[in-house]
Amino acid sequence: MKLSTYLKRGRVVTVSILLTFVTTLPAITHANTTITSFPNSVFNPVTHQAGTPVTASSLPNGILRQQIEALPTTAQTRALNKLSSINFSSADLPYLRTDRDGGIYIEDHFDIPAYLTNEPQAIDPLYQNITFSEAFSLHSKPGAAKVIYLDFNGHVITGTAWNGSVASYNALPYDLDGNANSFSANELASIAQIWRRTAEDFAPFRATAYK
Repeated sequence: MKLSTYLKRGRVVTVSILLTFVTTLPAITHANTTITSFPNSVFNPVTHQAGTPVTASSLPNGILRQQIEALPTTAQTRALNKLSSINFSSADLPYLRTDRDGGIYIEDHFDIPAYLTNEPQAIDPLYQNITFSEAFSLHSKPGAAKVIYLDFNGHVITGTAWNGSVASYNALPYDLDGNANSFSANELASIAQIWRRTAEDFAPFRATAYK
């Protein structure tokens, strides 16, 4: 799985989550209930059951179907097999995408709420004095088989599903004060809080969040 989130004041943020992580997770059983669905399937009736074959023609008209139909045969087969192996609802379909190799992922676009861009973020006292080395060595479950890597210092992205027709692009460092060359005390505290929320959200999947 690759998870990249870059929050910038006043910018639209795109979050894309490759579903390699979700679809290769072992089934999680709790109170005799097995969880193998996409997030939206928890709140909406499942319209596709894992194990039921999916064909391009069985998908509704939309971006996902267009992408799959444009793929070479091998990649198209991979994408359809992946879709056939998971539960999803009609509410998931507008967000599902395939990359050029037939990998399936969720793409979501949203604007940063005004209260996050116009007001200072409240800092948890627990992280007020966190140091650079402490913030960048946070690890919620060392040794876990599934790892969510949070990248705050920027990265040149190439050869991924996010590139599409763009060979490479620069993901800017996390920056709240206009200085992308260093991290302030508030930025370090904010990074720690983002890490903590991510770790909490993915704890049921026996995954570790690491920076």
